[in-house]
Amino acid sequence: MASTEEAISAIAAAPHGVVTRVQLLNAGMSAQMLDRRLKAKRLRSLHRGVYLIGPLMAPHAKQMAAVLPAVTRRW
Repeated sequence: MASTEEAISAIAAAPHGVVTRVQLLNAGMSAQMLDRRLKAKRLRSLHRGVYLIGPLMAPHAKQMAAVLPAVTRRW
């Protein structure tokens, strides 16, 4: 089974480095881990519950941040 770090990296690789809180929690990250990464600026909040992984903004990251919560929502 992949480590939490590997799971987070795999999530971030596809959608322009943008992830949702739900995706991170499902990958094994705890709420405390998420908060520590936000404080350390390893995650940047783009919208409520939507984060950019790392310091660089991909060309379509803002657009992905706008739609990602809708497509990852649990129905």
